[in-house]
Amino acid sequence: MSAIPVLDFEKCGLDSTPTRNDLENVGTLLFDALSTVGFVYLKNTGIDRQHVEKVNFVTNKFFIASTEEKNKSKRNNELNYGYSGLCVEKVNPNRPADYKEAFDVSGKAFLDGATEYKWPNPVLFPEFKEILKEFADRCKTLTLRILRALSVGMKLKDESYFERAHSHLNEEGNLTTIRSLYYRPLPPILPPGQVRLGEHSDYGSVTLLFQDKVGGLEVQNQYGEYMAATPIDETVIVNIGDILEFWTEGKLKSTKHRVMIPDEMEKRNISRRSLVYFVRPDNDVIINERLTYQGEEVAAFEKSQPITSLQYTKQKFETSFKY
Repeated sequence: MSAIPVLDFEKCGLDSTPTRNDLENVGTLLFDALSTVGFVYLKNTGIDRQHVEKVNFVTNKFFIASTEEKNKSKRNNELNYGYSGLCVEKVNPNRPADYKEAFDVSGKAFLDGATEYKWPNPVLFPEFKEILKEFADRCKTLTLRILRALSVGMKLKDESYFERAHSHLNEEGNLTTIRSLYYRPLPPILPPGQVRLGEHSDYGSVTLLFQDKVGGLEVQNQYGEYMAATPIDETVIVNIGDILEFWTEGKLKSTKHRVMIPDEMEKRNISRRSLVYFVRPDNDVIINERLTYQGEEVAAFEKSQPITSLQYTKQKFETSFKY
């Protein structure tokens, strides 16, 4: 399989109450896609274009503000929170830094009383926090539906294990992140090898991506070639991250991808927007503990040095943001 499949998720979406048969049917197709390509388009999820545009509208005001204003919410790597300026992150060390800006929200940032998180000025950017929280909560619910269907599809012995391992999404004790991305219009001259986002695989469990119509995302197939992940209206792209590939011993595939500079001049002269929900297990979850599948005996945990989700994620952050 090389093309990215499109899967109807309506039976397991936010507006449905999935039956066991629904979970098996959808989960089998989901596992087939994520164990081969590592990417899938989901339609009829319960998160539509209106929800995405609401977030893009409020965050766009922030991204077009002055650098001085944006840096009042400058990224804190320890908290995995805040604004990253143009060419701050570099996911591929063999290319120039990524030509994008981003705002990350994770952990307990949405909770009342978390004063260490410097939110944008609510007078200048009204409802910024509230709208992002509303969207993150919808993504959380959809993620848990995806993880349950995937667990059934891949025949885990404990079908609720993945959900329990992600029980603190959008809360303290978990670094799952909602990231708003702004790819500004491009100048006429760029450094050699410049792209909007370098080749990389994601760090976590799964990723939910909501892209606009500008395009540019490319996904590596099993032959090592990059193919366009063309925007499809009213879909979310779901892909596997490194943690789940590692945790499932390669049963699920974490696939490299990138965002290229468009050839069309009209697309180079406009901004590109995307929203990403990077899902990670709870901080204390051990990710090198072997999973058990139907028909197997529960495996004893034999690793001498347990690796937690938090340890793995922090190591990845240090690599991406040290430039």
